Amino acid sequence: MPPEFWVSESEAGYRLDLVLHGRNTEHSRQAAQRWIRHGLVSVDGREGKPGMRLALGQKVCYEVLEPAPATVPPEALPLDVVFEDAHIVVVNKRAGMVVHPAGPLRTGTLVNALLDRYGDLPAPGGPDRPGIVHRLDKGTSGLMVVARTEPAYVGLVAQIAARDMSRTYRAVVWGIIPEDQGVVDHPVGRSSRDRTRMAAVSRGKPARTSFSVSCRWDVAMELAVCLDTGRTHQIRVHMAWLGHPVVGDAEYGGRRSAICALTPARRPAASALLEVMARPALHSWRLRFAHPVGGRPMAFEATPPKDFEALRLALNEQFPPRN
Repeated sequence: MPPEFWVSESEAGYRLDLVLHGRNTEHSRQAAQRWIRHGLVSVDGREGKPGMRLALGQKVCYEVLEPAPATVPPEALPLDVVFEDAHIVVVNKRAGMVVHPAGPLRTGTLVNALLDRYGDLPAPGGPDRPGIVHRLDKGTSGLMVVARTEPAYVGLVAQIAARDMSRTYRAVVWGIIPEDQGVVDHPVGRSSRDRTRMAAVSRGKPARTSFSVSCRWDVAMELAVCLDTGRTHQIRVHMAWLGHPVVGDAEYGGRRSAICALTPARRPAASALLEVMARPALHSWRLRFAHPVGGRPMAFEATPPKDFEALRLALNEQFPPRN
């Protein structure tokens, strides 16, 4: 007989998906929403909806839908593992590697490598994204945490939603900001001109990025950037919106457009920087969170890769640091 329960006083007024997740904490909220969407949840005999508000004493019947098996083939690819245990993996992703398959892309991703090393991973977010609780862009290098079990997945997602996971990046951006630190608090959403790109738009989702300046050169700065939210391309979009696109970021004005904005005398040396940095100069440098099973504080740092260090060196040679 399928599981059932009656809505308690403490659950009354809350969304069906939240209450269902609260009754099944070993599964994620996304899993509960999937059960509802598949018509496996009824409230007083009627088909439930994820956002419907429950009333005291209503009867909820449901069936658990196990996640679909992963359709991503395991693939023996180089994987820089910083930490691993039975519940989580922290990896240092190389620039150029896509995090998970999408559309026709089925191989060569971080997920392919993870499945080859660890076998099955929890996939509440969908069969193409097993274990993935947050992502890095293809061109971004650095630290990511991946869930190996469903309790770990649920715990990590909850920390991200509550903004309890600290993610700090190193970035080199064009131009000079006189202040030593700042905050960008502006919504990010799909661009109305190009739906494949993101933009700082008033109708987007709330997005907040804080930064501090580590080094200044005549044409660029190095920043330590903290994500208070995690929107797609958030750092790249916010920096471009400030007028300081990430060096090497062709999608958001960090290559040709940035060079054209410089004085003619500076353009040749600045153009040479782009020979060194063929991707956005963005690296996930520091990651801090509580272990999702047990709560132990975890902290990791990853040194930026060779191309990032080469960019710093080239800037030092061509444009001596200033403060």
